[in-house]
Formats: sequence, structure tokens, C-alpha cells
Amino acid sequence: MHSSIAAPSVSRQSTLSDNVLPRTDYGPFVLVDAAPWLLLATVLRIASFSKPSIAVISFPLSQCCVMLAILLATRRMIELSGGTTDLGKLEFREQVSFVGTVFKWLLLIGLFVTITLSQVIGGRPAVAAIVPGLDGVAFDLRSDLGRLWSPVVATLVFFAAMAKADGQRPTLGAVCNAIYPHIAAVIGAIIVMIGFLFLMAPLQAVCRKLLIDIWSLPLPFDYKKWLFIGFVFCFACVRLWAMLAILTWAFKASSRRLVGQQRSNK
Repeated sequence: MHSSIAAPSVSRQSTLSDNVLPRTDYGPFVLVDAAPWLLLATVLRIASFSKPSIAVISFPLSQCCVMLAILLATRRMIELSGGTTDLGKLEFREQVSFVGTVFKWLLLIGLFVTITLSQVIGGRPAVAAIVPGLDGVAFDLRSDLGRLWSPVVATLVFFAAMAKADGQRPTLGAVCNAIYPHIAAVIGAIIVMIGFLFLMAPLQAVCRKLLIDIWSLPLPFDYKKWLFIGFVFCFACVRLWAMLAILTWAFKASSRRLVGQQRSNK
């Protein structure tokens, strides 16, 4: 059965059942599908800041890697919740096509919101955190606006992934139509994700300060480099998986409620 997020019909609804099905294909490594893309995104993001000359290439590539990580992690999160999805059947070519389609309209939304907020709040530099919304799903933008915007981006990409799994083109219109039946649950999930990101910020700041102190120690540079990459990567994994877990739980609860309403109306 396809993962469906369109009309809340019993036949096309994602099968997010109440019972969590055991996963044995990857054992304890079931959550690592997205890890290679997150690691690559981490390295590219660090390169963007350490070598500004290549940022015009490395930064967009980092965004694309984060989106691929969301696509793969969405599949695993649905399966861990007891559901089934066809996202695992997507070929790499289809995954790249998904990234290209979603990235275009997501960038346009980011630019529109950035320009609008620049006019409203006087063009503060923090508004720039809106454009790279995908970056904030995995990495700490150290900006309140970024923490407010990133859950919205995560929601849009999550539902785009669900649409792709159901054989639809992940256009903005299709995503909006898919979100509409679950709007109450989606708003609640976004609020919870915002709270999570604001709670994570001070914890990550403490760890960052500790890392800075370690950096001043007389250790080989390679050790310091990999320690820094590990720090960014580990927090990226926690942020990504936590946000997708919140979205999956909200979608599951909303789907169960809609199916119950359909059955009661028969």
C-alpha cells in the first residue's frame, strides 16, 4: 500500500497502525540510512564556512544532502511507527528528481518570506536565516528566526516525501492539499518542533563551548578536525530524527482520527 497524504480515505491512507511492527532487516542500525547524507552535508557545510570561495557550490549541495536525508529518514520513521511506505523502492534517479522539484519551490518560498520579513522588521541580517531553511532542519542556525522557520520547512519536505511515495509529483500544490486534512495536527507538530529547537539551542551552545576549550589544547589538528565534524554530525542526527518523529506521530494521530470519522459516518 502506498503512503498517502491526500484525501483521507481508508484505501489510500498511510497504514500507520497502532501496533509497532518489529524491524529486523537492519537491527540496531535501522536509523542510519540517512547518516551518510547527513555526514556529507556536515562536511560540505563546514567547507562552506572555512572556504568561502567554494560556498556557492558546497552550500547548495549541503542543502540537497539534507533533503535526501529527510527523504530516507521519513521512510524509516514511518516503518518504525508500524506503517508501510514505498519510499524504499525509489531509485537514486527518482530521489534526485525529488530533490530538484522540491528545492525549486522551497527556495522561492524562502525568498518570498525573506523579502516580506525584511520589509516588516527593517531588513535585519537574521532574516537571511530564512532562505537556507533546509540547513536549519539539521544544523543550529543560531538564529531565533531560523528556529521558527525550520520546522515549517521540515513539515513541507516531510509531506512532499509522502506525496512522492504515493506516486504523486511533490509540487507545492500537492503538498498543500495533502496538509489540509491534517492542518490541526500539523500546526501542533510545528509548535512542538519549535519548542524542541529552542530547548536544544542552549545544550548545543554548552557543547560548543566545551569543544572550543578542547580546541585550545595541544592536540593534533586531525583529531580536532574530526572531533568538530563529529560534534556537528551528532547534533544533526538528533535534530533530524526528533523533528521527523514529531511529524510522524502527529500524522499518525491525525490519520487515525480521520479514518475513525469515516467509519462512524458509514
